[in-house]
Amino acid sequence: MLIFNSVLKLLQRQTYTCLSHRYGLYLCFGGLVLMIVSAFQFGEVVVEWSRDQYHVLFDSYRDNVAGKSFQTRLCLPMPIDVVYTWVNGTDTDLLKDLRAVRQQLEEEQRALRERLGKNASEITEAPKGRPECLLSHCIMGPVLVLDPALPANITLKELPTLSAAFSTAKQLLQVAKPLHPSTSVSVLLFHSHSEAEKAHTDALKDTLTHSISRGYLTTDKEAPGLVRMQTLAYLSGFPASLKETEQLRVKLPAVVTSKIKQLQLYSEASIALLHLNTVHDFTELTQQAKKNLTLEGKELTVSPAYLFWDLSAISQSKQDEDVSASRFEDNEELRYSLRSIEKHAPWVRHIFIVTNSQIPSWLNLDNPRISVVTHQDIFQNHSHLPSFSSPAIETHIHRIPGLSQKFIYLNDDVMFGKDVWPDDFYSHSKGQKVYLTWPVPNCAEGCPGSWIKDGYCDKACNNSACDWDGGDCQGTAGSSRFGGVGGAVIGGGQPWQFGAGLGGLGGLSFCNQGCANSWLADKFCDQACNVIACGFDVGDCGQDNFNQLHRVVLRRNQTLYTLPQGELRPYFSFSGLANRVSEAQVADNPALRHTSVANKWKTIHLLLLPGHNGTQIHYNITFQGADNHDFTMTFSVAVDTRELPKSNISNPVQEKEEEPRPNIVTPEPVVEFENVPKEKQGPRVREKAHGGVEIVQVPALNESLLPEEVKLELQKLNEKLSLGDITIKGFNLTKAVLLGPYKDKAKLSLNNKNPEKQDQNKRAKHLNEDQKSPLISHHQVKLRLFGKEKPHASKLLDTLMGNMSKERDSENEVHLRGRPVGRKLQYYTSSLDRGFLPWEKRKFFQDLLEEEERLQSELQYAADGTATGRRLQDTFADSLRYVNRLLNAQFGFTSRKVPAHMPHMIDRLVMQELQDTFPQEFDKTSSHRVRHSEDMQFAFSYFYFLMSAVQQLNISEVFEEIDTDHSGVLSDREIRTLATRIHELPLSLQDLTSLEQMLINCSKTLPSNLTQLHTVSPTQEAYYDPSMPPVTKGLVIHCNPITERIHKAFKDQNKYKFEIMGEEEIAFKMIRTNVSHVVGQLDDIRKNPRKFICLNDNIDHSHKDASTVKAVLRDFYESMFPLPSQFELPREYRNRFLHMTELQEW
Repeated sequence: MLIFNSVLKLLQRQTYTCLSHRYGLYLCFGGLVLMIVSAFQFGEVVVEWSRDQYHVLFDSYRDNVAGKSFQTRLCLPMPIDVVYTWVNGTDTDLLKDLRAVRQQLEEEQRALRERLGKNASEITEAPKGRPECLLSHCIMGPVLVLDPALPANITLKELPTLSAAFSTAKQLLQVAKPLHPSTSVSVLLFHSHSEAEKAHTDALKDTLTHSISRGYLTTDKEAPGLVRMQTLAYLSGFPASLKETEQLRVKLPAVVTSKIKQLQLYSEASIALLHLNTVHDFTELTQQAKKNLTLEGKELTVSPAYLFWDLSAISQSKQDEDVSASRFEDNEELRYSLRSIEKHAPWVRHIFIVTNSQIPSWLNLDNPRISVVTHQDIFQNHSHLPSFSSPAIETHIHRIPGLSQKFIYLNDDVMFGKDVWPDDFYSHSKGQKVYLTWPVPNCAEGCPGSWIKDGYCDKACNNSACDWDGGDCQGTAGSSRFGGVGGAVIGGGQPWQFGAGLGGLGGLSFCNQGCANSWLADKFCDQACNVIACGFDVGDCGQDNFNQLHRVVLRRNQTLYTLPQGELRPYFSFSGLANRVSEAQVADNPALRHTSVANKWKTIHLLLLPGHNGTQIHYNITFQGADNHDFTMTFSVAVDTRELPKSNISNPVQEKEEEPRPNIVTPEPVVEFENVPKEKQGPRVREKAHGGVEIVQVPALNESLLPEEVKLELQKLNEKLSLGDITIKGFNLTKAVLLGPYKDKAKLSLNNKNPEKQDQNKRAKHLNEDQKSPLISHHQVKLRLFGKEKPHASKLLDTLMGNMSKERDSENEVHLRGRPVGRKLQYYTSSLDRGFLPWEKRKFFQDLLEEEERLQSELQYAADGTATGRRLQDTFADSLRYVNRLLNAQFGFTSRKVPAHMPHMIDRLVMQELQDTFPQEFDKTSSHRVRHSEDMQFAFSYFYFLMSAVQQLNISEVFEEIDTDHSGVLSDREIRTLATRIHELPLSLQDLTSLEQMLINCSKTLPSNLTQLHTVSPTQEAYYDPSMPPVTKGLVIHCNPITERIHKAFKDQNKYKFEIMGEEEIAFKMIRTNVSHVVGQLDDIRKNPRKFICLNDNIDHSHKDASTVKAVLRDFYESMFPLPSQFELPREYRNRFLHMTELQEW
């Protein structure tokens, strides 16, 4: 107390002393003000600190890279992370490891060749696709190159003595090799591209000692290995509207036409090849072009033409290039992809970058929102490291420590172009959004996925790669798609009613090339089906083009609608009749290809098969009216799909009807096929022998001596001719086939006493072979017979046509081996997704993978003589087929498509369940050091597992759903609800009493510990029937009659919800080395921004234009995302360590 009083007195004394000082009052006032301001400042800091701590701990809406709350957008606070996979392709340590892996693969293959008894240095030749030429104005010219050169004394006239294939050559030149001037080659010039192609094909059949190559022409004089062609020149600059050679020739100035022998137009390259009269004409033309050489106001340019023939030496697909840093150069796509996240997806919580222990030099490692994860952190089996396979790395990314349950997986070449939200990937109402693109590559040539396990044995699918058509070709389960005779067996018609004459097609498999019938009305707009021939995907692609289809308005009291003859794709509108269709049935009809209902547009669509006589298709439709009451309509549609005969007489002008319908003819869009000659862009037509007129010789036989079955066939044939169903030519063709064997039989009867018996034995033998064989011709196409058995074909015709089918099969195989390129079914090309690693994009290991595939096939053949090797297509395509087979075995056969190359939202739990379903397959994928044909493709396997997994029915959950009051006992009202679920409506008294009787019987036979009846209070539930026991969950679960009906009524449902999306918000661009093409691609993205952008680097970094393309690409990135993100270091700073091991050691 004394001390306290002393302190107070001291303080009082000092205060008086200060106040008595000259400036004491001012000092006291200043101190008081400073103390008040400090108090306010301290309070504000405390409040801000507490608020930030509150948001960090409790406000999950701000837990993202932007630190902002998106609660106003109704964005759920679910944490979502982003995972990148990235590699620095210029890292010297990485390039060293790549060389080591390549050498290891070569050693393994050398040992495998020694096992096969081959020379250890021998490399099997593999068929290779035509490389891509990236030189300026590169075309395949009408030129052949012979190496080594022909003797100098051989003239143009003497060429046919060397080979008849060279008879059409117009000029012979001796040219020194540019890289080896001491040796030379012979160059043959032809009048046209087709002549050069034919000469090349024919010359390869001759046994010449010279190698024969096609010659290529270009204006790019800087490329290696070029030879200047003195008598050839390029002409460019003319209007693009000139598509025909004669059009251009007529409009060319006289100064040009007077100096050329011939002109060849390459419209797809916008150039023309000039064959000059003399070597001096080029100089005169170039001088004239400098002065004034125009066409329709456009200035023409004349350029020299350079010849080369070794395309692989300068092409994009050259595979023997050494490992170099420039080949795997990084364009810093990751930097701009991170900027796109900060700009368009700031709701992301955290970003993980999975690398091969590498660190981007510009990455800010101090940022708490980003982390670098090494392969050692996620690979469970470290013996699988180091890994250079993108599927192997992707197999483990869901094991990143601290990763959110749902995360978004991106490659570094993928970025966002518009604002993106979590519901662009997943919504709680519809589930996962799946973006699909192209169909999975066919398991075999000519076998689309929709043909597998469809009840028809298809020859193209009858192989191990397609699981023997999914079982359709094993035993007797499968049946021939078209019957045993030539064409399709249509409805109840006879099997010899050929759709297009002998050897023709009996039907059409697809309404358009690349559009499988199963794609129609699948609620997905398929571009291959979005054509008039398919009714514009029968409503899946909207109603903008419905005006090009034949429209029929349904009326309440009309029961018959007649379509014009030849109409194949009508649709019926019920917009003025009802709101929607609740149920629809249609009778089987051989003319019916497809029919479906589009309630969205209030239309019923009908696609018909051509070539059918008049028939009626019967519909039974249940509509829902405006008052929500259902009513049923039954009507018929009279169709005749035979084509109308074309008349040469002009029709008189008709008077205008009340509602005239214009005859709209929509031409198909013209598709330009680059580098494919026009004469090879169409089907191959079988030429008639000797160029003469085809004459059908009908054997002159006594028809009264023929067997009864042949007489019956001839009688029906005459009836068809009299009715006009077949032509005279068709009559004679069919009759000649019928009588042909008996003509030979008549000849043999002179030398054989019992020819009939032997002929029957032969026919029976052929018949048995045809019945046993499940194979059909590739030329035959798919046609289903709905709900009807095929009529039994006559044994005689089976015998005749079986032999013809075998001949067509052999012809077809020859045709497939030499088929022209250009026209293919639309399918996913593997070049669109080669993985995120640069050596996968450049196919650095492709030659070794192909060699290993061939050696393994040979080894399998050596161990098992019945094993047959298959042609390797592509590692990525083969892995898709591999996964597709696994999914077929697990979930059933169906057509599948490849997910788009874009960001994918992945659920860790679903991914783990997928890997638990296929543990060995994923472990094998993880063990592959480089990409393999038996890899589990990440996105493809994940999304189709998610869409295919089925949730088994749980009786307990059904009980809880019906027990609406959650009492544990079903009341009378709830029992009626159960009855409505397991019986058809309307309910009858017998349905209710039978259900109650089942429950009563089960309560008497089941023990009380199962039914749990003893646990229920007697007064808990009172029933109308006093003998009715309390219907507990145990009673329902263990009552077999009830559970069987529940299983029958409640189908197994998908375990996960999903929604199929279109490609409208996806921009995928393959960036090559053509500068103008790249500029056009990037400008398209600028003009039409999409949410998901992928710029796949396929640049040839050794090309002279590579630096220009990279500069254009960098300029595009800077224009889209100019502002640095929080994840980048300032431009003047770089990371000290570029490897995690170095950073950890430091």
